[in-house]
Amino acid sequence: MPNVTLNLIPARDKQELRLVNLFLAIKNLVSLALIGMIALAAGLIAAKGFLQSYFNHLVASNTLTREAGRYANNDLRTFRTELAAVQQVQQEYIPFSELLLQLGAHIPPGVTLTDFSVDKTGAAELSGIAARRDDLLALHDRLVRSGFADEFIIPLTTKFQEDNIKFRLSLKLRVPRIIITEHVD
Repeated sequence: MPNVTLNLIPARDKQELRLVNLFLAIKNLVSLALIGMIALAAGLIAAKGFLQSYFNHLVASNTLTREAGRYANNDLRTFRTELAAVQQVQQEYIPFSELLLQLGAHIPPGVTLTDFSVDKTGAAELSGIAARRDDLLALHDRLVRSGFADEFIIPLTTKFQEDNIKFRLSLKLRVPRIIITEHVD
């Protein structure tokens, strides 16, 4: 049986339908192209992020030597400051063991020293407790007569006490100058 088609649409409407179909086809094609471009842009952005992350990782792993060098420089700087502090301590060092042995030989039996301080110039302070006034006076006489210290004054308030005398004496030692000049380069 032959195929019969009836054309009931006018020619002008046929032309409009063709144009509408063409417009819809172009619109669908442009929409698909736009969706494809959006997907491609999203893929490119993801690839850029991945590559940037990988680049940052490579830079961080290859510049580790610079960071390690910075840590080494900080360690060296800290070591130098500590070494300078040690050298300063060594320059100010006084061999107190010899000084204390010499001082101990001049302390009478009734006197107990509780504090002893001396500086580079030989200025010293002795403090302690004397059992009796005679013990304190004996300490003064022994230190001055032996040449261990220059003449010094015992405070009057200390001299007037009879027993269990707490004292603090400021005096000038002669020994530290000798010790310092012998041991400092």
